[in-house]
Amino acid sequence: MLWSCILTRDRKSLAGFSITQHPQLIDEFSREKRKGADVGEWTKLLECGESETLVQMEYPDEGLDEDEYALAGKLLKDERKMFEEFISAARQDLGCSSG
Repeated sequence: MLWSCILTRDRKSLAGFSITQHPQLIDEFSREKRKGADVGEWTKLLECGESETLVQMEYPDEGLDEDEYALAGKLLKDERKMFEEFISAARQDLGCSSG
């Protein structure tokens, strides 16, 4: 893992961001994508010179009740914009082009 962070509020995880160049994770993502699997709208593969970088945003899978999920959705209502800005920052920091 090159970098990761978790957005929290009142000690509850709302969303996680990660950037990795781990070959196994990138191969797994590429295999699933080639098979036509839903790899998620919150995952982007960037080309960085001779290496590839996987950028992801994930919501927590457990630990939030219905009201907390609603709060996470409200607080992250502009999640697409936030994710695109996260990708842009990763590209700039790593010297990447779009994948």
